[in-house]
Amino acid sequence: MSNIVCLGQFVIPIRSPTSETLPDQPQQAFLQQGTARVHVWCAPRQMVGDLSQVQSNFLGPMLGPVGSCSTPITKEGINSSEQSLIKIRAFVITKICKDPQLRGCIFGLASNKDSISSAFSKAQITLSPIWNYDPSLFFNIPQMSVTPTLTSTPEEDDSSRSVLRNCVTTLKDHQYTALKFLKRNESTERNTIEDLWNHPMNSWIRRSSNPSDLRLEETDQFTSRGSILADDMGLGKTLTSLALVLATSNSAKHFQTSGFGNHLLQSSATLIICPLATLSNWENEIKIHFSRGALTYCVFHGRDRGRIDRERLLSSLIVLTTYEMVGTSGNPLHTNQITIESLDICWFRIVLDEAHMIRNPNANRTLNIQKLKSKFVLCLTRTPFQNRLTDVQSLILLLKIWPWNKEWIWKKHLIPGMNVGSQEAITTLNLLMETVCLRRTKDVLLNLPSKVEKVVVTLNIWRGVGFDRIFPTAHHDTAVL
Repeated sequence: MSNIVCLGQFVIPIRSPTSETLPDQPQQAFLQQGTARVHVWCAPRQMVGDLSQVQSNFLGPMLGPVGSCSTPITKEGINSSEQSLIKIRAFVITKICKDPQLRGCIFGLASNKDSISSAFSKAQITLSPIWNYDPSLFFNIPQMSVTPTLTSTPEEDDSSRSVLRNCVTTLKDHQYTALKFLKRNESTERNTIEDLWNHPMNSWIRRSSNPSDLRLEETDQFTSRGSILADDMGLGKTLTSLALVLATSNSAKHFQTSGFGNHLLQSSATLIICPLATLSNWENEIKIHFSRGALTYCVFHGRDRGRIDRERLLSSLIVLTTYEMVGTSGNPLHTNQITIESLDICWFRIVLDEAHMIRNPNANRTLNIQKLKSKFVLCLTRTPFQNRLTDVQSLILLLKIWPWNKEWIWKKHLIPGMNVGSQEAITTLNLLMETVCLRRTKDVLLNLPSKVEKVVVTLNIWRGVGFDRIFPTAHHDTAVL
């Protein structure tokens, strides 16, 4: 099963639905390759409707010859001799939509990933990541993103690699891809946020929004201000983040003398806010992976933080601190002590390690961090979604990208839509996450073998005696049976 991957989820409106009444509850479904179109059936044999002609033209051949039916993924996996390239776990939904919809997820061989994703793209069907995907429910099959590979010009590659010469550790391919993603989301040359808002799939929000909601305020920014890096643990999010600091060091130094922060002092530093338990790890990563002096840094924590020269805070490339040093949360007994917020500094970038710690939008920690000023923000977390949609809302609000940082777009559109399974809300949220969030799993990227755990059981003295008596003849006795 190690060569099989889940390629994401899909939502397909069913064209030409039959007049038969369908149950309100989701019904397990399968596809059949017809002579002209692909038919949608509910188990055991209830015809629901057809896919569109375009969808049938590109998805039909993946099912096999005429008459072939799709099958769900099983523990047997996918046989290389099968004519079908895909396995589909799908359901027909009728209760929350005007016309029936086919919803499900796609499985295929990793070697066929490109051809499968290309067929869905040509069929105008979006394959989007399953954010709460649980491999244990699908025979431990990992999920693989079909997001298009980031490309860059030779000049961009040469520039990045030149700056990264002071990184003594060679970045792995997936780390370099992440670095390019993070840089693109901090670029002013490509306004992906404006493209996202004007995307045809988001017209439902634009049509139903109040004109007053769509009015930009002075503090609103219609530009990209950062990313969410949600890679699996062990893929090097820390190293990738530090490489980003090094790769953008020239821009950071220029920012220090620009007028971005208005009345605030501007720092070239990336303020890294992390749990106290990982503070020393960040220091070690800087010392291990980078040439001495390549990443100038200081640690703003503990009693000696007040002794740090302000010029050092402004000119360093990195300032390491903890969540306890933001606002007054770290000084319940001494509220007059210096905190990050009291410095009145506009940072070049803020990095939140374990960013899910601010998932509660009403917590003091979240509110204090939202008051900090910076040009860019990078959130590091393995779990952008934990229990509810407001978890990721807190991260998006921190990026301060209009209109996704506004309460109305979540309360009036996204959250109500997701609660009823609206296809429009699902598509919009997936587009948003694909734009600002990068998530990969180590099972796919590192091509790891199946996990095997060995547990050594120590027998007590009486069981040990019994084992010693039975073991010598066990092989013979079982052979007789």
